[in-house]
Formats: sequence, structure tokens, C-alpha cells
Amino acid sequence: MANKLYHGAAYYPELWDEKVIEEDINLMKEAGINVARMGEFAWHTMEQEEGNIDIRFFVDIVHKLHENGIETVMCTPTPTP
Repeated sequence: MANKLYHGAAYYPELWDEKVIEEDINLMKEAGINVARMGEFAWHTMEQEEGNIDIRFFVDIVHKLHENGIETVMCTPTPTP
């Protein structure tokens, strides 16, 4: 088994529209980023209505990153505004 060097970045896709996310992923690939950390400040995106948790947005982003050779570290979200 070969060792893998991770080159990563924090990423906050909940702040951007789909076009910017696509551009970001392309720029990450160009920079050689192979892992992205996200979710730690995204509680407002996951629970827009109290008691109704929806993570579909992040599932879609994880799939897009994976399709582009970028792994994901999902962080524990906090209730930041």
C-alpha cells in the first residue's frame, strides 16, 4: 500500500452558488488539492427550520468533489449564524 500525501483546504460551499462551486472545484484540481474539509460552520444550511435537518446539499457536494478526485472530511457543524 502506497503512502498518500494529502494537500487540502477548508471549503465553505454553502456560501456560493453552483457556478462558483464548479469553478472552485476546477481551481482545487489545478492546485493539486485532493481533500477538502467542510461543514463546521454550516448548521444554518443543514437545519434551516428547527427540527428539520437536511444534508442533501452536502451529499451533492461530496459527490461532486469525489467525481473530481477530491476526498472530503465532514466536520461537526456548529450553530453559527
